[in-house]
Amino acid sequence: MHLIGGLLRYDGEQVEPRSVHAILDAMQPGKPSCRAVRCSGPVGLGVLSAASSSDNQPPEPNLSEADSWVMVADARMYALGAKQVPTDLLHAWHRNGSDLLADVHGDFAFACWNPHRKTLT
Repeated sequence: MHLIGGLLRYDGEQVEPRSVHAILDAMQPGKPSCRAVRCSGPVGLGVLSAASSSDNQPPEPNLSEADSWVMVADARMYALGAKQVPTDLLHAWHRNGSDLLADVHGDFAFACWNPHRKTLT
């Protein structure tokens, strides 16, 4: 299971990683976990990967970066034939924008920061 969280500062100030870690700490399910955090200007995104009840080791966090874009996700995708979620999802989003959502089948939630347009999706 992946839990995603983030922070957007409307005043434009830099988000500090410790602020995103505090959000992830509040979401901690009490099982072994690993996390990844990326901050870019006024946005900080994080993902917490928790071990399932049958695993002792959590999966790798779903965080990807490309051309300064950052995406965190909790996703199981089928239609894209994705092998590396969210890397494949981020590249598809980068190419097609929200049009790609019509072709994605599966359970997913994601947040994507585009620093060039200063948009958080």
